[in-house]
Amino acid sequence: MLVVTQLLFRVQRVTLSEWLGDVIPPVRNQHVASLICVALAILLMMSGTWVYLWQLFGGANQMMAALSLLLVTVWLASVGKNWLYAGLPAIFMYLTTLASLLVTAYNIYANVYNPNLAAGRMIPVVGSGLMVLVALLLVAAAVLIGIDGWRAFQRYRRQPAAQPRPAAARA
Repeated sequence: MLVVTQLLFRVQRVTLSEWLGDVIPPVRNQHVASLICVALAILLMMSGTWVYLWQLFGGANQMMAALSLLLVTVWLASVGKNWLYAGLPAIFMYLTTLASLLVTAYNIYANVYNPNLAAGRMIPVVGSGLMVLVALLLVAAAVLIGIDGWRAFQRYRRQPAAQPRPAAARA
């Protein structure tokens, strides 16, 4: 577990330095960036919303699998092969993962932004707002990539890509 935590902070520190290093020069210092990363982790733990982050990570992982299947489906269509072997699982995985991300976003919103529960709990409300934002960004990215994949699939399904002739046939 310690190795994973170290890796997480190292990646977070490097990412923070690359994103904000030009705008906020002190962030380029590894010690300053490390302190900021640790402070953000403490805030995430205090907010109680870190559990949702793992759920959203799982959703992002499942969406990558769905998009990989979509890629294989587009490739099968582009070479004129039966695309249903990858296409049907891609559709199922894509739709269920989108639904899961939307349900997770709604549950976070409904559980934390309840007026009776939110009173006097600023950190959990802000943390949950960020988790809802992450969920919606994942949904938006998945929808845009899905639309692009659908367009490519339609294009190749109508007219498969020309296959190069084998080297022996060209000689």
